Amino acid sequence: MVSLSLHLPGRWRLDLHLVKRRGRQLGLLPSPTLLKKFRVGNKLSRYARYVIEHVNVRKAVGVNIGVVLISSSIFANNVAADDILIDNPRIENPVIFRTISNEIRFPVSEVRITQRYSIFHPGIDLDGETGEPVFPITYGVVSRVERKRTGYGYSITIDHGGEMESLYAHLSKILVSSGQAVSPIDIIGEIGATGRAFGDHLHLEIYQEGKRINPLILLK
Repeated sequence: MVSLSLHLPGRWRLDLHLVKRRGRQLGLLPSPTLLKKFRVGNKLSRYARYVIEHVNVRKAVGVNIGVVLISSSIFANNVAADDILIDNPRIENPVIFRTISNEIRFPVSEVRITQRYSIFHPGIDLDGETGEPVFPITYGVVSRVERKRTGYGYSITIDHGGEMESLYAHLSKILVSSGQAVSPIDIIGEIGATGRAFGDHLHLEIYQEGKRINPLILLK
């Protein structure tokens, strides 16, 4: 205890008693005597238990968790609502793709995905039967029409602007021509199995800045 007196005139005299408690400070590593209190486990596990339960370790862990939670809440909304982060293993750095329209749709009426996007399959396959309609994913202009016996078979490529294109392959019929403007409600072709296809389906690819991206990132 430490006494402190302020020498003031009589009735304003004030005495302060300061008390400072000093608890026993335990080191981060326990002594052999302290380890005997932990009767369960071998010596290594008892050391680990002591360190994990040490007050300084718990404080450090608590502070780090708090920092992580605060940081995540601050930076979680840095990407605008209409920005989409493209995660593509073929792109060295992720790119931010700003959609040109809210009207982005699947190119078929009934969505049944039979094969997803991967490094060895740069698109998605949508199940269907020959003759079912195919629609563009959004507004654009037909930039290329191809009719081949191999590869993609009958295919259509549409330029959507903003360096984005979409490819529709293995069609049985093509109902548009190069340079034609299309909308999400226009039928551009019909599902088929032309080219290198095993069964009726639509193969869809999407390109951003000339590089393939996962179509499911954009399609809802």
